[in-house]
Amino acid sequence: SVSSRKFCCDYTMRDGGKFPYGLTWDGSKWISAEGFENHPAVYISWFGADAYCTWAGGSLPTEAQWEYAARGGNSESLPFGIGDGTKMVQGMACFLFSGYYDMANGGYIEDPSLNDIYEPGTKDVGSYVPNGFGLYDMHGNAYEYCLDEYADYPAGPVSDYVCLDGNGRNILRGGGWLNVAPELRSACRFYQKPNVALEHNGFRIVFSAK
Repeated sequence: SVSSRKFCCDYTMRDGGKFPYGLTWDGSKWISAEGFENHPAVYISWFGADAYCTWAGGSLPTEAQWEYAARGGNSESLPFGIGDGTKMVQGMACFLFSGYYDMANGGYIEDPSLNDIYEPGTKDVGSYVPNGFGLYDMHGNAYEYCLDEYADYPAGPVSDYVCLDGNGRNILRGGGWLNVAPELRSACRFYQKPNVALEHNGFRIVFSAK
């Protein structure tokens, strides 16, 4: 039922309020935490993301739409959709950059010394370079919900595949501020129950072309 659905969570009520990257209730409406007005909205559940997109006249992207957009025109053989697609290092996105990725140097690399300069938390949208489609933060900053639920891909090629089988495992893509580089790959898939609202879960709206 609608009454049993959690749409978002007041950041002050979770984790002792130590992650002020989301929304808070001022007694009459939801507002951004002070100083985070231009950050992605987090502590949002799938139910909340879907409801907001519907209210705004759009929708959540399907998983296929999200991955196409995230690749930014780069080849499907490449892990990332920004730059030349071969690496994800400090300064390219908002992520835990002590665990970075560089195909030219063997792939995944851990450098714990970088934790000394890592500043946890979301960043202003647009703080990093966009991908080839002009889209910002498809990798990192906040996970983004998709319309689909998680399931194995069908055997053989399909176009515009969507999974809506009611299994209650909603897709998240792109990784967030506390993920290492491999979890930001264009093809990397995660899922979450639709009522869960965490400090690194956000969303992106798709609008139909007019």
